[in-house]
Amino acid sequence: MRDACYDEAAQRWTVETSAGERVSAQFLICAVGTLSAAHKPDFPGLDDFTGECYHTGRWPQGARSFAGKHVGVIGLAPRGCRRFPRSPARQRT
Repeated sequence: MRDACYDEAAQRWTVETSAGERVSAQFLICAVGTLSAAHKPDFPGLDDFTGECYHTGRWPQGARSFAGKHVGVIGLAPRGCRRFPRSPARQRT
C-alpha cells in the first residue's frame, strides 16, 4: 500500500498500491504493526526447557489437551484469554 485516503462524503477508502493500482473499499484494516509478528520473550533458560511450549502467535494446528498437566501462562493478553477462557490461573506480578 502506497497511499490511503478516506472520502467522508462517500464513506469509502481509496487505496493506491505500490504497483499504481487504485481500489476502493468500505473498510481498511492495516494489520502491519507490532502484532503482525509473534514476539518470543527472552527469559533465562527458555531455550533449555524440554517440556511443551506454545506461543499464541505461533499456535500449532489441531486441539491441545492440557488435562492433568501443570500449565504456566505468561502474559495473559487478549490472545491468551481466548486460548484459556476458563483458566484458574494464579496471577503474579
